[in-house]
Amino acid sequence: MPTRETESQYEYEDCLDIIHSIIEKYQSTHLVVCGDLNGTLATSRNNKHDQLLKHFVLEMNLSTVGNYGEQKTFFHHLGQSSSQIDYMLPNDRDINCNHEIWQNTSYNVSSHAPVSMVTNIAVPLLENCSNQNKKTVQRLKWNEIDEQLYRNTISVKLTDIRGRQNNIREH
Repeated sequence: MPTRETESQYEYEDCLDIIHSIIEKYQSTHLVVCGDLNGTLATSRNNKHDQLLKHFVLEMNLSTVGNYGEQKTFFHHLGQSSSQIDYMLPNDRDINCNHEIWQNTSYNVSSHAPVSMVTNIAVPLLENCSNQNKKTVQRLKWNEIDEQLYRNTISVKLTDIRGRQNNIREH
């Protein structure tokens, strides 16, 4: 998610729109939006990102699991600030069994405190699951390719193949 730079609320709204689309697509399943959301649901702050996030959580009927209170999840590396911006937001409050914001320790090199959640969702195991029967189809993205480099590479490879064919014929 974008940070609080000038005019970043437009990028922030774009990210929320993408998440909105994903939630709409999978709304009939168990869904948890989680991570560094660069906005807080805490009452201690109310900048543009915070307002957008609070509105989004209400609109999408997401819930905070556990008790976040004012506990911080982000700590600026120079100690200039701290805030609560890391969340677990399920679309069904009943799936949460245990939620924890871990204490920041010296061995955590991240500026974020880990946030974890244990759910009561059971995922059935697939029997005889095998990747052997799956075929991957790779297609060139012509609008993203350097056509001259592609042509040169093909030309070099064809020359190499023709050279091998000539060597085979001579032996």
